Amino acid sequence: MLFELGKIFWMLANPATLLLILLLAGFGFLLLRWRQMGLVAVGAASLLVALPAFTPVERWLMSSLETRFPTPDLPERIDGIVVLGGGLSVATAAIGLDHAIGGGADRVTAAARLANRYPEAEILYSSGARWPADAPLSEADYAADLLEDLGVAPERIRREDRSRNTRENALYALEMADPQPGETWLLVTSAFHMPRAVACFRAVGWTTLPYPVDRRLAPPRPGQPAGWFGPGGGGFGLMTTAVKEYVGLLAYRLAGWTEEVFPRPQP
Repeated sequence: MLFELGKIFWMLANPATLLLILLLAGFGFLLLRWRQMGLVAVGAASLLVALPAFTPVERWLMSSLETRFPTPDLPERIDGIVVLGGGLSVATAAIGLDHAIGGGADRVTAAARLANRYPEAEILYSSGARWPADAPLSEADYAADLLEDLGVAPERIRREDRSRNTRENALYALEMADPQPGETWLLVTSAFHMPRAVACFRAVGWTTLPYPVDRRLAPPRPGQPAGWFGPGGGGFGLMTTAVKEYVGLLAYRLAGWTEEVFPRPQP
């Protein structure tokens, strides 16, 4: 039930949904000749679009997420690598369009690189995302095929194909991996998603070594002020991604799924 409520809550809190609501409300108010209310709604919608287009607000929001867990110095031995789903487009893969690599593909390619560096480490890909929802194959299945094509031996890959969100990633990956005392496991996911992932894994009692990848903030071009995107620079999408993570961090804490709102690296 909480899973479904979470989806509904994010649909309403999504900046794109809010923008649409403001525009429709403004249009409706103007049709009803409630001019002042209509102008307020349209003005708020314009401000919502203008902020990430002409200010670095989306970079401020994303930067605090992506810099929370820096790339660690890797130890000599790694026992396993947990990779969280989100690197593949399941809907596209389901209709046979190759591996359908998505925006978070660094999660998969980083896992392949780490697998080469640590040939004894187990690779556990965690994602039960399916399209349609009752399809037999999950993102974990498609990712396993891609990892094999990238040179990872199939016997090293484990597929956790039940999880639907980050909390379930932690629960089911822990159950499958059954890490023993003294083992070191890497946690691989996008840098912006790492705080929520770490909070969930800590909440189930599994201390992993965060290995963030897929950083979305590109350095500014020469002569361009830091944080400036300009019109059409993709700032709204970046802001939406960051807002989703902040909403997720708060919602997970309120639901009792985590013990920290915004976890920090452990000493």
